[in-house]
Amino acid sequence: MIAPKPTLRQIERIAHPIPAREGKVTLERNERTVDFPPAVMEDLRALVTGFVLRAYPEMDGFYEALAQWSGFSISELLATDGADGGLHRVFATYVSPSDEVVILSPSYAMYPLYCQMYGATPRVLRFNEQLQLPFEQVLEAASPGTRLIALVNPNQPIECCYSVAQLRQLAKRCADHEILLLVDEAYYHFCDITAAPLIREYDHVIIARTFSKAFGLAGLRIGYLMAAPSTIKALRALKPIYEISHLNAAIATYFLKRPHLMEDYVSAVRAGRDVMTAFCARAGWSAHGRHSNTILVGLPSGTVAARITAELFTMGWLVRAETQGATPNHLRITLGPPEQMRQLCSLLEPYGRGGRIDAGSAAVGRSR
Repeated sequence: MIAPKPTLRQIERIAHPIPAREGKVTLERNERTVDFPPAVMEDLRALVTGFVLRAYPEMDGFYEALAQWSGFSISELLATDGADGGLHRVFATYVSPSDEVVILSPSYAMYPLYCQMYGATPRVLRFNEQLQLPFEQVLEAASPGTRLIALVNPNQPIECCYSVAQLRQLAKRCADHEILLLVDEAYYHFCDITAAPLIREYDHVIIARTFSKAFGLAGLRIGYLMAAPSTIKALRALKPIYEISHLNAAIATYFLKRPHLMEDYVSAVRAGRDVMTAFCARAGWSAHGRHSNTILVGLPSGTVAARITAELFTMGWLVRAETQGATPNHLRITLGPPEQMRQLCSLLEPYGRGGRIDAGSAAVGRSR
């Protein structure tokens, strides 16, 4: 056997632990939690034409729609196979063995993997027990010798969300030390805080976005990068001959021309957050996070996150237990519309004040 590159030899990729999720209420992966309206589905089916299937992708319509919606020129945009594909392209273009890359922890799981793939040295900034990562720590990390700072804003699973003024301060410091600043804005649409103005001030700022979260198209793997034209030109050198599929480009264009579909869902998620935070207050649980489509729920001693997720799973509801580091006993719940969140709250009610379970007791739950 011919050995792979040394940086890849210790990497083992594993599948998602829940193989069959269709038919369940999927609140564990930060996706859209409800189906699209029937009228939208009919429109999307009409996009599957013979030409779209047999012809190579035509990207002009997608780029024109993205430019009009985003307010940036086509020369400042690059379509990618999900935000993940954009992040990978940034590492492939700019990161070499032994380069120092600043990442947050916990954060998106692919960042340490990309460091490993490209032989980079990760410098990890960790959230404290109060679920905070002071901006001063991020700013101080922009120091001589650093190649790249990868900042998810808002971050997940522990949310922090730095302001535009803070991002501008960080961008200036990065410019002083010739550091590339990558701002991952997967959850931007839920908070409206964006580093986008900075790409016309600095050519070392790159923004990654996705259609997976607010647009609800996680299954299609569509994303894009925003940066100065010179930076997009450098990143374009590694693009495949076509950035995304013909059908994906057509579907993304459909949504870009109907932004109300995304905006209505964002509004529903925000209303769903109100339902969940009110329930957590009644249950005596903490609720962390205001700027994305998830909520991190802290449970008191005697209430075990892993047991709750296991019980909900038997009812067809998927949420995630966060049990390590600064989140030793938390639930991470993807937010959906109010009615869906009210249903979840009814299932969680037995675990609140007066109904807690521990590792040795049987959980009580309601069927759907």
